[in-house]
Amino acid sequence: MVIFRRHANELFELSASELTEFWQDVSHTARVLYDLYHPTKVNYLVYGHHCPHLHCHLVVHSYEDDPSKPVDWNEETVLLSPQQYQHLITQMQRKFQEFP
Repeated sequence: MVIFRRHANELFELSASELTEFWQDVSHTARVLYDLYHPTKVNYLVYGHHCPHLHCHLVVHSYEDDPSKPVDWNEETVLLSPQQYQHLITQMQRKFQEFP
C-alpha cells in the first residue's frame, strides 16, 4: 500500500506536483513488487470508504489467479516468520534505492 503523506481524501485535492509524485511513488512500488514477485499483473486499488485518507493498494496477480474473482482481503491470512519479513523488507529497500 502507498499512503499519501499529508491528509487528503481525494486525488483532486492534490496539487499537480503532489499528484505526479504520488503516482510516481505508486509506480516505483509496483516496479519493486514486479521485480520481486514477477506477477502477471499488478492491480491498483484506490479505496477509502473505510479509511478516508488517500492511499493505493497494489495487488499482484499471477496466471493461476481467477481474473473474474473480486479481491477478498479476508480470503487468506499469510504470516511470515520475523526473519522472512526482515528479508523481504531488506529486498524491497534495496530495490527502492535503485530509483533516483
